[in-house]
Amino acid sequence: MNDQDFKDEFKPVHVPAHFADCHTWDDKIFYALAQLGQATALEVADKLIEIDSEQTRSEVENCSESILKDHFKKGLIKGHLSDNHFVYNLSKIEKSNKGNVNPGLLTEGLD
Repeated sequence: MNDQDFKDEFKPVHVPAHFADCHTWDDKIFYALAQLGQATALEVADKLIEIDSEQTRSEVENCSESILKDHFKKGLIKGHLSDNHFVYNLSKIEKSNKGNVNPGLLTEGLD
């Protein structure tokens, strides 16, 4: 895998601000997950069907499961097992960093 392929494969998750801006399944699924905060793939599918009922349930469920699982395996989204279902969320950092940096301790040339 060359550098560009790696960048394309592991690019950060983009969440559209509005459903009208969703052009791909990834966009739709991450928009619905952002609306829910955290959810299983089936809950994301339910939300998508609520927003846009033009898709079939099986298609939405399959896409949700596949895309969420793939992005979790790549480390691009978080998730945990709860009651035999995987619950996904988009937060990578839940608490802001309260620390600070002492510039005098930095290695020479890293600034």
